[in-house]
Amino acid sequence: RAALTREQEGRARLRQDAEALLPERFTSPEGPVPLTVGLLKTALAEEHTALRRALDALHAQQTENAAQTKRRTQLEAQRKQLADQRAALEAQAAQAQQAAAAAEATVRTLEAQQTSENTLPPRELAALQARQTELQTARSQLTAAEKALNAQLQTARSQLTAAEKALNARLVPNRNAAAQYRQHSARLTALEHRWQWVSALSATAGGTLSSKQKIRLEAYIQMNYLDRILVHANTRLMQMTAGQYELERIGAENQRSQSGLDLGVIDHYNGTRRSVKTLSGGESFKASLALALGLSDEVQSAAGGIRLDTLFLDEGFGSLDEDSLEQAIRVLAGLTEGDRLVGIISHVGALKERVDRQVVVRKARSGGSTVELIV
Repeated sequence: RAALTREQEGRARLRQDAEALLPERFTSPEGPVPLTVGLLKTALAEEHTALRRALDALHAQQTENAAQTKRRTQLEAQRKQLADQRAALEAQAAQAQQAAAAAEATVRTLEAQQTSENTLPPRELAALQARQTELQTARSQLTAAEKALNAQLQTARSQLTAAEKALNARLVPNRNAAAQYRQHSARLTALEHRWQWVSALSATAGGTLSSKQKIRLEAYIQMNYLDRILVHANTRLMQMTAGQYELERIGAENQRSQSGLDLGVIDHYNGTRRSVKTLSGGESFKASLALALGLSDEVQSAAGGIRLDTLFLDEGFGSLDEDSLEQAIRVLAGLTEGDRLVGIISHVGALKERVDRQVVVRKARSGGSTVELIV
């Protein structure tokens, strides 16, 4: 009963996990959809494909966002470079204006001095005139340089304005892309967590989970049913062997093996465990008979009111000794209580003395056979 309870709890947890993961697969307007191995595998495979497509789409979006971010960085660098050029040109223009102002002041000074040139000696007057000519030349050069710098400054201002407009035009989409990137990044994280959970559930159902026993879902269910059958079968086998033998399921040898449905036998007389293959012919028949009866008991217990009222056994009694045959007959006789029919098909003559109701079939020499009913 403890094994049955554990198996039912395991199946309930498995269905809860499946419904939490894929509610649309296991519910319908008519009610819950029966949980089957095929349906679970198909649903897990489809969920696996959908998640992989979503991850691929998010990776593509991340690549596009990275390209936009790189372009934005380049525009920012270009804008900074143009701003530096503008500052340099403005400084050069300021210097040119200062030099022009100084030249104009010198010219005014010379013009003022020229009014008194008649009082100056000829040599000083010639020097002043030469100096005035030099200053006028320098003034013309400064004026030309100022115009060139103003043209360059205007060009730099136009380029900077165009760069600012381009940057502003890219800024809004980049902000939207950044917001989308954060949303997609959060969704990607959630999808990766869900992917890990789905992969673990898929690996558990497929028996490929690392560091765990390699048990497929089918084998897991079979193991649980076998444990429940063994509970009923050992009750019969202990009676037929006078408490000597008890069957047990042998688990996987290691975590890389996918076995777990082999049977062993416990010998309570000497306290050893061994394979059922070491049993003699008569002992093997008892074990087989106990398993058949245990299966019958489990089917009736799990079917919810269904009874198996008829059981036929074909041969096998010839390998039993006198005591073993007597023990088997007692167990089968106990089964007939409660209006259950147990039919034995055998050629063993010793059974005739122990079976009250018989159907005797004899082969006729002329062909065919005759049937005799003994009640």
